[in-house]
Amino acid sequence: MYEEWAGQCIVSFNRASQEKGIDFLGYLDCQRAPSPSIEEFIHNTIVTDEDEWETYIEQVRKHPNKEDLQQAREFAQQVLAKC
Repeated sequence: MYEEWAGQCIVSFNRASQEKGIDFLGYLDCQRAPSPSIEEFIHNTIVTDEDEWETYIEQVRKHPNKEDLQQAREFAQQVLAKC
């Protein structure tokens, strides 16, 4: 499902960074609970099946968790090391 609606983001970032001569140092793929307005958008536009929605929202509301935060710290350290 992610690939269907957001999977092209990395392609867009890579293209924009090449066109503008910006060093793209990577990205952190993580989940987090959406804001109420984004949650509504996702429910009305992307995950419209009610059973699928319940499964999706139950999972994303558990994030960020301790592991997510640790991955973010490690990613930040990797980016800083490249600078």
